[in-house]
Amino acid sequence: MNMKKTVLAVALAMTTASAHAQSAAQTYPTSFDCSKAKSDSEHLICENEDLAAKDVRLADLIKKARTVAADQPAFKEWARNELKDRQKCHDAKCVSDWYDNQLTEYEDELSSYKSAPNQIESNDTLAQPDSAQQMPPACAQIVRVSEICGADVANWLDYNDPAAAAKSRESTAEGVAKFKAAMQQAAKQGKTMAAAQYCASQDLKQKIVGQLGGALTPILFARGDVHNCTNALATLQ
Repeated sequence: MNMKKTVLAVALAMTTASAHAQSAAQTYPTSFDCSKAKSDSEHLICENEDLAAKDVRLADLIKKARTVAADQPAFKEWARNELKDRQKCHDAKCVSDWYDNQLTEYEDELSSYKSAPNQIESNDTLAQPDSAQQMPPACAQIVRVSEICGADVANWLDYNDPAAAAKSRESTAEGVAKFKAAMQQAAKQGKTMAAAQYCASQDLKQKIVGQLGGALTPILFARGDVHNCTNALATLQ
């Protein structure tokens, strides 16, 4: 009886091992090691020929885009954040849609590099973009921080100099509007990736933190209830 159980157990183990080996053999070439796949999206890509092909194609486009990126650290940070969205997928359609969007974005961006320098121009000659155009999240964050800090400064100035407060609000609104127009125009021209890299760059963040933080320092010493701007600036560091 024990011998029979042993034989059955061995047979079951061999069958299971064979099934796993067969399953592993059914994976397709991807840009990553499928033997180390952990997330649902990674398993789906490895086991789906169409998704695997899109993954290889996207990896090639990312490699090309990286070679022309002006800010390498910002590019890597932006690419990692995009990848996090794919990791949230739990079905093939979600993964496929993510790849389609990424492929289109990288192809458009690489096309723009061929026809124009990889620079984001911000000047008064930029046309007013369509209201439907959206800024990259990193740019929207910078706009929000600028608005919060501008409001903090103006609110404090109201206590001592209403005229200066009004001028501060006008200056903040003008600066924010110009920045938003530049970023939205970049997106409209198919330079979404370049705009995202620019806004995510540490140089730009440090510049904003230095300027706004420096302007707020005397106010923080004069009053102890200005916290919105400092909290907002912390999100950029």
